[in-house]
Amino acid sequence: MRWRKSAIDGTFGDKTVLLTTGVIDRPRKAALLFHGVHSSSSSDPGNKYARIGAALAENGVMPILCETSRRVRNRHDYTDRPLEWVIDAFRGKTYLNELEDCYLAYLAVKAIYPLLPLTLWGFSLGGLSALLIAGGAASGTNQPEKLDGLILCGSGDKVFAENKDIFKLPILSTAQEGSEQLTAAGNNLRVNWARVFRGSEDTTFPHDACVRVYESLSTADKAFYEVPGSDHSFRLLHGSPSHVPLEEVFKRVPQLFASE
Repeated sequence: MRWRKSAIDGTFGDKTVLLTTGVIDRPRKAALLFHGVHSSSSSDPGNKYARIGAALAENGVMPILCETSRRVRNRHDYTDRPLEWVIDAFRGKTYLNELEDCYLAYLAVKAIYPLLPLTLWGFSLGGLSALLIAGGAASGTNQPEKLDGLILCGSGDKVFAENKDIFKLPILSTAQEGSEQLTAAGNNLRVNWARVFRGSEDTTFPHDACVRVYESLSTADKAFYEVPGSDHSFRLLHGSPSHVPLEEVFKRVPQLFASE
């Protein structure tokens, strides 16, 4: 596999959405990955999404990593100043901007690869964006998108009470918690299968918040799984860096991780 980076129009800041595609021979499917809020998605070594992409490619699935628009992209210069990075990169950005970025990425992928069965895979807020796109809310038509699969990791409709201060941050300050729109989108799916995952040590979304999203999904082939010891990002196991949480996810999605 080789990585190929391209850019499409975005809604905010640099007005650019980056698409990083893992090019493979004769892919059988494609997966478009949406990162969590204030995150980055690239082919850089150590990036979570690059690792997922490599695993998908090994199983004949073409990965497309979406990185949404922002003011600056030099996150590596803010290693010890994460909050400053969030403000400098996303100050003034709304959730509708973020959702539209993801929707534009989806439209671009569908146009480039119209014949490949497509899965939308989102983490945290990116998972909620994937759900809204799949259920037709992002297009404004309420017409569901025809998709192969939908994967949500760490996505719920309500955060723990002690996390309410996150709604003061860019993007999240304009996101509606517990939105009926999520339930409506879940009830309006046109996907062959769906999988929902939560880390048992997730300190962002409670178990019930993720289960409610799962229960709204209107597809017969769906499953919910809580990864023991995983954090919200699926990067840590009982507080220590580990590949195990993602490996637990992979083994429960045979539609993508078992070569046909």
